Amino acid sequence: MTDTINVGESPGGIAATGTGIWVSARAPLTAHRGGTLKLLAASEDFDSIDPAAAYAYPSWATLIMTNDGLLTFKRVAGSDGNQLVPDLATSIPRATDGGKTYTFTLRDGVRYSNGVELKASDFRRALERFFKIHLVPPFFQSVVGAPACMRTPRRCDLSRGVVADDSAGTVTFHLSESDPELLYQLALPFADAVPAQTPEHVVTTHPIPATGPYMIARYVPKKSMEIVRNPHFREWSQAAQPDGFPDHIVWSLGAKPDAHVTAIEQGKADWTASMLPPNRVDELTTKYTEQLHVETRPGTIYMFLNTRVPPFDRLAVRQAINYAVDRDAVIRLALGPRYLQPTCQILPPNFPGYQPYCPYTLNARKSGTWTAPDLAKARQLVASSHTRGTKITVWAFPGVAGNKFPIRVGHYFVSLLKRLGYRASVKVIPVGVGSYFGAVSDSRRRAQIGFAAWAADYPAASAFINVLLTCKSFRPGTGAQVNIAEFCDRDIDAKIKRALALQANDPAAAGPLWAEIDRSIVDKAPWVPTHTSKGLSFVSRRIGNYQYNPEWGVLLDQFWVR
Repeated sequence: MTDTINVGESPGGIAATGTGIWVSARAPLTAHRGGTLKLLAASEDFDSIDPAAAYAYPSWATLIMTNDGLLTFKRVAGSDGNQLVPDLATSIPRATDGGKTYTFTLRDGVRYSNGVELKASDFRRALERFFKIHLVPPFFQSVVGAPACMRTPRRCDLSRGVVADDSAGTVTFHLSESDPELLYQLALPFADAVPAQTPEHVVTTHPIPATGPYMIARYVPKKSMEIVRNPHFREWSQAAQPDGFPDHIVWSLGAKPDAHVTAIEQGKADWTASMLPPNRVDELTTKYTEQLHVETRPGTIYMFLNTRVPPFDRLAVRQAINYAVDRDAVIRLALGPRYLQPTCQILPPNFPGYQPYCPYTLNARKSGTWTAPDLAKARQLVASSHTRGTKITVWAFPGVAGNKFPIRVGHYFVSLLKRLGYRASVKVIPVGVGSYFGAVSDSRRRAQIGFAAWAADYPAASAFINVLLTCKSFRPGTGAQVNIAEFCDRDIDAKIKRALALQANDPAAAGPLWAEIDRSIVDKAPWVPTHTSKGLSFVSRRIGNYQYNPEWGVLLDQFWVR
């Protein structure tokens, strides 16, 4: 730095010209501070206020404002929001001991909303609570002691795996094996710090003390929640935990999405976490264009093809189904093109490692976009496989909350398989989503093809590929595994291993390798990816500064409220 110029206000942008530098300025951000933000959600959409148990979108959107972990994802909109940044830690440590040790140093002077000082041992307690409560996916498995905690949660002891030094302000994680994904998992609310007096059971009505800019003042499950400013909060990192703008945030839980839309139109509420009802979208897009925001969601909807069961144990058959499917027709069976967009690949758009790729389309182009099915190519592949006439059962379930898409797409694929010369029928698992995925995941059931979907818990290509499509991820004889296609390719696994090693220290550099792996898996066709989701957000007229983060969704505390 050679000189400093005071522009009088907060710099908003910078550009070089032939004669110098232009800087735009904006009004002080404090001018937008204040007001009450009114939020809506269906009562079933909000699952918990306990970081160890919360897993629903509105719950996470709330907890990132109130609680903190060692790491988080950068609290900004756009692709920069995929970046891992230090939160209660001063920096992101590099792994030592062959990738099996991470040591974090805590920030000084952080206190909870009850005035208690943050301690290093709070993080060990947080993870032990996570295992004792055990309501959500099995993260942190590489931490020494975690497998024993999984077997006997009530006696969980991570003293060897999470070594906390309160006097030095350090937390050291010892792993049983190198695990680059641990850093991403530590950025989730499950690993948020909790003070020593926090009970081991799920907290329902008495909120855990907060470290963030807000704290929960009152919570009535299934009805309402009031959030106020945390008097002990002092902004330590704008990237990780920026101060919020509203003085009060009120959640009203209940009512139907249709009523939510009407309330926002009338200015009685500011935003809803519920999906906007399809029958209101035309009205919103024509009358409230400036209040409607469209975002890409990090999920992929697909049909799994069991690579170990005929006829899908043959590559030609799997590729044939990918060529034959009319992705636009599948989208019409669901929510339509306003909510969905076709895809041929594993990773969703705007996701780390994503590069458009679609070999399974009529007149494939370098742009990587899907245009139309190629039924002629599909029939050629089926003929070359000599599998015509094979009996195929398409697995499906009725749907959830009135959404009948899974059963509809099941019948669509029955029709498609019949057109390709197979004897196809649908098998419906009527009990529910859990029963369905427990059945199709169990290799003893020999499910051939069926509906599936996946949304990443954190923005890393490994959260799709390493979790779902490796030899290690397939566990035969159990319904508690997610590699439903039973896919295993040793060459691809070797590439994944290299990508994970690179991702540990340089996630951006690992991106091109993950893109190559994505293409390799698409070529092997263990899935028939059909579409990804788009999200629609509707805000009131008095809302400004809308920001959508790819990990956390809408940044509620960054709303400006008039």
